[in-house]
Amino acid sequence: MIKRNRFALLAVPLLALTVSCASVVDAVKEILPSDASGGRAAELPPPTGDMQAVESPSQTENLPVIGISSRSTPDHTWAEPAIDGGAVNIPLPVATLGSHFHFEVPGSSGPMGFVAYHLDGQFYIRAAVCPSCGGTPVDYGASELVCSSCGEAFNLRTGAALTGSQGYPEGSISACVIDEYLTSTLHSLTVAYERTAAGEATLYDGPAVPDAISGKGCSRK
Repeated sequence: MIKRNRFALLAVPLLALTVSCASVVDAVKEILPSDASGGRAAELPPPTGDMQAVESPSQTENLPVIGISSRSTPDHTWAEPAIDGGAVNIPLPVATLGSHFHFEVPGSSGPMGFVAYHLDGQFYIRAAVCPSCGGTPVDYGASELVCSSCGEAFNLRTGAALTGSQGYPEGSISACVIDEYLTSTLHSLTVAYERTAAGEATLYDGPAVPDAISGKGCSRK
C-alpha cells in the first residue's frame, strides 16, 4: 500500500511535467511558420514592454517617401508625379533613387507610361511604348532600352534602334531641375508619347521645343 502511494506521488509530478512540455510545444508550433508538411503559418507576436523594438535613425532618415508609388519594387522605382496645372513634378530624391524610374501621366485614352534615367548627370525621359511595334512596356536595361513585346533594343542616349530599323523619334522631352524637382510639362509628355507610339520621325514639329518651364532658374541636367 505504501509503495502504491509513493508511485502515485511520483506519477503526479511526471504528469504535470508532461502537460507542461506539451503546452510549450503547442506554443512553439503557434509561433513557428509552417513547413512543407502544410502546417498553419503564424505571425510572430509584436514585442511588448521593455522588448519593444526601437527604430534606428539610420533606417528611417533620408528615405524619400513623398513621390514614391506603392507599385515600386527593389528593381523598379515608380514615382507618383505631382501635376500642378500643366507642370509635372517629381522630387529629385525619387528621381535619383536608383538608375531609373517609371511614372505615368493621364492621357485621353488612359495612362501614358514613361521611363526616366540619368546618365553622366543628365536626365533622359522616354515614352515606355515601343516606337517599332507600339507595344508596352519599354524598360531600362544596363546598357539599352528593351521592348518587352517585340524585343527591340534602343540606345539609351539617342533612342536609335539597335536591333531593328525603327528607333525613337528624334528630339528629347524637355525637362528641368527646379527647386529640387525634376519638372516637365504634361503637354510635352503627351505629344512625345503619342508621336512615339505612332512611329513618327521627330518628337516635335518645327524648332526645338522650348524649356519645359518658362520661369527663371530652369537648368537642364
